[in-house]
Amino acid sequence: MHEPVLSSRRETAGSITSDEAASIAPGGMGPERYVQCLSPEMQALAAMVSRVAVTSAPVLICGETGVGKSMLARQVHEYSPRGDAPLVVLHAVTATADAVNCLSTLGGHTVLLEEIGELAPAVQDSLVCLLNSASTDAGFRLLATTSQDIDALATRKILRSDLRYRIDVVRLEIPPLRQRPADVVFLAGHFLAFTSSVPSSPSVWTPATH
Repeated sequence: MHEPVLSSRRETAGSITSDEAASIAPGGMGPERYVQCLSPEMQALAAMVSRVAVTSAPVLICGETGVGKSMLARQVHEYSPRGDAPLVVLHAVTATADAVNCLSTLGGHTVLLEEIGELAPAVQDSLVCLLNSASTDAGFRLLATTSQDIDALATRKILRSDLRYRIDVVRLEIPPLRQRPADVVFLAGHFLAFTSSVPSSPSVWTPATH
């Protein structure tokens, strides 16, 4: 069983507004939209989020595809002192060096870099340069997600080791639902109630109704 991991080394902060930001999209959802799970693993993770959100530390969120990494990142952002500012989402697959350089103008914002392991080498270079610059000391907060083994990526030199060091200050790991049986029935009931409350939603098939 994978327990959520919280590891803190230090706090760093960084510093978007440009036509180059074509791959950057606004995000954000109200805290009332988040579902509180019942499993001990997710209860522990929720407690960690409460502790981490109020800091300015970079956060790396790990987990398989579909476990809710981006949702958790939005929760960290919205519970933070920067929560009133827009969350800026940068998709690593489509990110360019120019888009990354635009982040230098984002003081007071939170930047979510999705699937950091997919960053092209040249884009990694630009991001490291930006994070190392003195101008980022009072700028944006960086959150990142990955569905890959971040340590293996650094060992294989797919991801720059200094970039991994920069983002892997606080690590949150989301265990897959198959390892959280206490949440399965709870979530099924929650989403069934939600779809039933939407007038145009299709009927939900269950063995009892067929």
